[in-house]
Amino acid sequence: MKSLRVLELRLVARKTAVDQTRNEPQTPGYVLVNPHTAYQLRKGTSLRLRISNLFDTAYREPLGGVNLDQVLQSRGAQPSQAIAGQGRSVDVGLSMLF
Repeated sequence: MKSLRVLELRLVARKTAVDQTRNEPQTPGYVLVNPHTAYQLRKGTSLRLRISNLFDTAYREPLGGVNLDQVLQSRGAQPSQAIAGQGRSVDVGLSMLF
């Protein structure tokens, strides 16, 4: 049985250089851990497992956009907030060649 193991680290610096005229928010830095693995069960059959955001880290993408609903409801009184990033997710796949 062949296997492949990968540990992806995503390190993102905080964003402080923003355009105030565009109401751009600052975002803190973060680290995401995304392990994935694949196993060849037999010739032509493989199983894959991927976990995104293993530790369910709360983060905001620096270029992910802003929550316009929050800005509109406050009529611009509150600063815009960047949209939250994806929480933990698990993907499982089975591939078969025939």
